Amino acid sequence: MTRDDELVGLDPYSLFDGEAARLGSFFSRLTSGQWSAPSRCAGWSVRDVLCHLAASEQYHCACLEGRVAAFFADGAAQGLSDLDAWNEAGVRAYDGRGEASVLDEWRESNAGTRLRFRECDGVDIDSSIGAYPARRQAFHVAQELALFSTIATFGTANDITVAELAIETFYPADDATAALLAKRPWSL
Repeated sequence: MTRDDELVGLDPYSLFDGEAARLGSFFSRLTSGQWSAPSRCAGWSVRDVLCHLAASEQYHCACLEGRVAAFFADGAAQGLSDLDAWNEAGVRAYDGRGEASVLDEWRESNAGTRLRFRECDGVDIDSSIGAYPARRQAFHVAQELALFSTIATFGTANDITVAELAIETFYPADDATAALLAKRPWSL
């Protein structure tokens, strides 16, 4: 379980913004052939990763609007019974749409999500496990974006700058993260 003392000095909203910017920058530079390259998610292309991120915004909206139960009920009515089915349906919902359109939708929706998380700081929001602090959920989503950034980036034949290669476990991206990692017995 996350301990609040481990998060002191870290701003989840800035982390969330940074990871979204990194993904947006990465996706913006892809050539038409790179979208179909395999990602590190078995069976998913880089395009599928973007579609998953866009589809995930629907869940984030449900959390922020207090309608997670209804969101899951709607999915169950469509026959979505497990996480794999949800993920696949989310990705397939974007079949037939151009990458630029999906990227624009994700950017717009994600920007709204990040703003609304900030507005909910200090209060609980709805989630799949019930009421959950918005601040912690923002950390969680920022971490997911960091993971998907790594999955998409390492799955393509795309030049990666040193600045983009910030694997937190080994190379902290900022002083606050470095200080946090230094407190761990496993830090380098």
